[in-house]
Amino acid sequence: MIVTFPGAVTAKIKKVGGKGQSLIRMTQLGLPVPPGFILCVEFFEDWMQAIKSQRQWQNFILAAPDDKAAFCDALKAVANEISFSAEQSASLDHALAGFASNEIFAVRSSSPAEDLESSSFAGGYESVLGVQRESVYNAVRHVFASCFDQRVVSYKLKHGFPIDDPAIAVIVQKQLNSTVSGVAFSINPINNDYDEAVFNANFGLGESVVGGSCTPDTIIIDKVSMRVKEKRLGAKEERSLLSQDGGTRRVKTESDGGFSISDGQVISLTRYVKTLEEVFRKPVDIEWAVENDNEYILQARPITSYLPLPPSVVTVPGAPRNLYFDVTLAVQALEKPISPMSTSVLRRLLSRFSKKILGMSLIGDLDHSLIFPSDGRLYAVISNLVHVFGARKLSSLIAVIDPLSARCLENIDAREYADRCLFTTNLLMHFSAAIAFNAPKVLYARAFPEKVHATAQREIALLRKLVRRSASDNGNVIAAAERIFDATEQVVANHVLPLVIASRWALSRLQGTGRRAGIKEELLHKLELAMPNNLTVDMGLDLYDLAAYLPDGIRRDTDIAQQSLPMEFISRWNKFLISYGHRTARELDIAEPRYREKPGQLIEQMIALKNAAGGNHDPLSRYAENRAERNDAYNEILNLLRDREDVHRRFRRLYNTWQTLGGYRETPKFCFILGIDALRSRLLNEGVKLVRQGKLDRVERIFDLTLEDLEQFRKKGQIDLMELCAKNRKYADQMARYPRLPTLIDSRGRIIRPPAPVPGEREVAGTPISSGIARGRIKVLAEPNEKPLLVGEVLVARATDPGWTPLFANASALILEVGGLLQHGALVAREYGLPCVGGIAGATNIWRDGTLVEVDGSAGIVKVIESADD
Repeated sequence: MIVTFPGAVTAKIKKVGGKGQSLIRMTQLGLPVPPGFILCVEFFEDWMQAIKSQRQWQNFILAAPDDKAAFCDALKAVANEISFSAEQSASLDHALAGFASNEIFAVRSSSPAEDLESSSFAGGYESVLGVQRESVYNAVRHVFASCFDQRVVSYKLKHGFPIDDPAIAVIVQKQLNSTVSGVAFSINPINNDYDEAVFNANFGLGESVVGGSCTPDTIIIDKVSMRVKEKRLGAKEERSLLSQDGGTRRVKTESDGGFSISDGQVISLTRYVKTLEEVFRKPVDIEWAVENDNEYILQARPITSYLPLPPSVVTVPGAPRNLYFDVTLAVQALEKPISPMSTSVLRRLLSRFSKKILGMSLIGDLDHSLIFPSDGRLYAVISNLVHVFGARKLSSLIAVIDPLSARCLENIDAREYADRCLFTTNLLMHFSAAIAFNAPKVLYARAFPEKVHATAQREIALLRKLVRRSASDNGNVIAAAERIFDATEQVVANHVLPLVIASRWALSRLQGTGRRAGIKEELLHKLELAMPNNLTVDMGLDLYDLAAYLPDGIRRDTDIAQQSLPMEFISRWNKFLISYGHRTARELDIAEPRYREKPGQLIEQMIALKNAAGGNHDPLSRYAENRAERNDAYNEILNLLRDREDVHRRFRRLYNTWQTLGGYRETPKFCFILGIDALRSRLLNEGVKLVRQGKLDRVERIFDLTLEDLEQFRKKGQIDLMELCAKNRKYADQMARYPRLPTLIDSRGRIIRPPAPVPGEREVAGTPISSGIARGRIKVLAEPNEKPLLVGEVLVARATDPGWTPLFANASALILEVGGLLQHGALVAREYGLPCVGGIAGATNIWRDGTLVEVDGSAGIVKVIESADD
């Protein structure tokens, strides 16, 4: 029932708990660990059985989850009254006999669920310091009772741990009378840098640092060079010391202006930190102490709250770093990692497409990539561009996509990042050649916009048929994928992308011509309102129109075809699904069910739209008004140019190109999603076959595989597909647990953050996205269906994708954390004429629902008018 350290060879975590197992491993490595012993889980089995037989335990188990905390104190009271058996006492006395009679102990918990990679239970279980020998029994009982503490129960409920079978081990360890102590992280918890160790230190015991009762000294060490990188002197307002009569006492102190630990001691401790990180094979945090100039490690555990990067994008310590821009987040607004199959599909699709457009693939190894899909994310390797363009120029290029990331880039040190000028120069040469090669298509689109528009519509209609035909083929799934890719890239490259380029070129020339002629910016910006042929905006308008026919009593959880509904609605519903049934929120992820498969989300949105119909928030009326405003602005500009015949004629020609083709900016993605949807259908059929063969446990598991996995399975057959599923999801699942993925991160894990803006009183500064001023009450949403957005509310989100579009009908303004002028939410905001401010770090955490704000989309300022508590 008792395991000693040093001396134990090994012990399972279910026997000694996470903390106990860590201590055993450290003593095996020869690290300086104060000696002690562990009362194993079995030591307390009789106690657990006795408690489970009590009325208080039954009350606890039968209580609702929200009410369980109320029964915890009663359980702890029972535990604190329990007696040691003769066998327990004999075992404990035997273990204590190995220490001096006047030895002082630290008694700590070691639950099998505590101090693990996925769970820390920090601050839940109890520890007792400064325990004299005669008090060890009471301290053990007190620590045992803490497994029924409401903090532990609440943590278990929140993180999905079972609460009906608690288990705990207890550590009894020699107590150090430390002169200085603290904690250390093997990575920087602020910026996630893997090559920085961070120490917090104070005089006395570590209780003041761990408990947060003082402002400790902070020292940051570069683990590669083993040098002090940064030091911040803490106030060290109090320290914790051992009491002569047992326990600890807190002493108020005033800093003498010196650090509590020397640089040499910190560097020496860093060596232990690096050793433990190598042994655990993951970042660790440790508690350490110094007694009589001797350094000790008191405990070590995996860090649970850091952002892991998959090995494919990590560089070795000390090597030049890569800098990654997360396209899936900044451009596509995908907060959580996409599926392994999506990563595989995008890798193939983007590689093929870039070869066709540029004559070279943008996807290779990290030394030869501009785009690098990896483990659920799609990264742009912008360090491959920084040495060519410089940080400031690159910042200006990124600003149109994500102004927040652009501000981060302004202050980076390019010398830290890999210099791959040869790759970038080669890329620019291919890019120049591609411009020359595609110039005729673009010029033709500029000259004959109506003709290319008609051709593009025919080709898109044909694409729908081609990809569906490929999806219905029951042959080789890889061959079907290649046919879908071929058809999609042909249409986008030859019939859609030239139109997008021609329209952006026409807008640029249009605005330039207007500025040179002295036309006001406000008038020129109105030319972007309510552009026709925008498939994403059209989807939102069509959904609003469909909502008007939504019958009362429609059931969200039942297939439309199984309900008795008016034929007028059914007809319009089927027409909508034909046009947009392949789309959905997070539509870039092939694992996401489409509107056609799971229409419940559409019904929810239509109910909200129907309830908000009429008034100033009718998007059809608003779109018509914006279109009229655009036409009025165009006619006003023509009137101002009437005396300048050449300029007048050029402006009309450019505007015709822009008006006809400007809405095509959403069409490339629309076409790619058509292909992804068709491939999804084909993969689901393949999933059915694999389930029947016993290779997968459910059909949707097919999306945890990759196209490469399916190819290998077809060739070899004897492959454990379920094992591959788990392997493929490992890092994506770890990243999914991270609360807010960054848009900029380097290959040693460092998250690049922007400098803080300087707003006025009760103001937050961001980036102007869509002009106008509106007032409304805040509604913060993490997902489009999280809660209703009422008419006139200000929508606050980290980012938005097309699945958010129906919500814009009720919004009075939009506030985004991620995204710039070309982010989806920004584009649609301008289409709808909504004021929009973007690039606000932590936007979803700044305001509470109900806060009345004024959003100035022209100045990029959000001002609080009335807080939610006023």
